[in-house]
Amino acid sequence: MLSTLPEGDPARYDLFRLRQQIQEHELTLTEARAAIEKMDEVIKKVTSPANRIGTFLGFPKKDVAHVAVGGHDYYSNVDPRLDVQALKIGTACW
Repeated sequence: MLSTLPEGDPARYDLFRLRQQIQEHELTLTEARAAIEKMDEVIKKVTSPANRIGTFLGFPKKDVAHVAVGGHDYYSNVDPRLDVQALKIGTACW
């Protein structure tokens, strides 16, 4: 459109200004998208479950493990994929 207008036409100034505003808005939009992506990553980290490490204390029953995590004792079902023979008391587990 700019090339169709003669030099000195007041509409040329308006089109130049409009182009500048569009470029500024595109930059703002790009920055906002980057900020949203960063925020999404932070939100995923904050809302994901904690990766807690505990200490194996023994098997009070078959397929039930006694573990200590953060100063508290818990009883948990044992994952069937786990080699229970390899577990030793005091082993770190998660």
